[in-house]
Amino acid sequence: MSRHWHTVRDLVIERNLHVLADIGVLRGRSPGRIIDASGDTVQQYWLIDPWQEYAPPNDGKGRFTNVSGDGHLLTCTQEMMDKFYYRKCRQMVRCSQLRVVRMRSLEAVRMFPNAFFDLIYIDALHYYDSVLADLKAWLPKVRKGGIFSGHDYPYEDVKRAVHEVMGQENIKKGYQGAWYTEV
Repeated sequence: MSRHWHTVRDLVIERNLHVLADIGVLRGRSPGRIIDASGDTVQQYWLIDPWQEYAPPNDGKGRFTNVSGDGHLLTCTQEMMDKFYYRKCRQMVRCSQLRVVRMRSLEAVRMFPNAFFDLIYIDALHYYDSVLADLKAWLPKVRKGGIFSGHDYPYEDVKRAVHEVMGQENIKKGYQGAWYTEV
């Protein structure tokens, strides 16, 4: 069965992509798998996430809501987030290509010059305004001919923002809700 990270893996191998960023990591199992599967292709893989306590919005009736309605956005305590973050930090010992940045997306974007990345994968907050802000901020950071991509394309807020920034006609669908386009 193909997973959403297979889309990134395939693009990295097929297009010989070296410098990657994953915006919105949470548990972040995919980067290690992508590095393992692509041999020496990946030189730098930046993992950017604030790893901050999170609870989906409350609907005013005591029920948590999320974009998908499927429980995808979990309630995460700060203790859980810290564990996820420390696990990624420990993984840097095994995967020297990993660079872990514990910052909000729109703060971290200022660390990088334009056209720095071969591929950026957006999988942060799935609300329209958040997705739109991430897309607009990170798009200039992808080099010409690079790949701009993300996850959860079937979610209406994600799809709407992606279409607004990239144009529906430019989007290719990957595995399990992944999307991508060439810049």
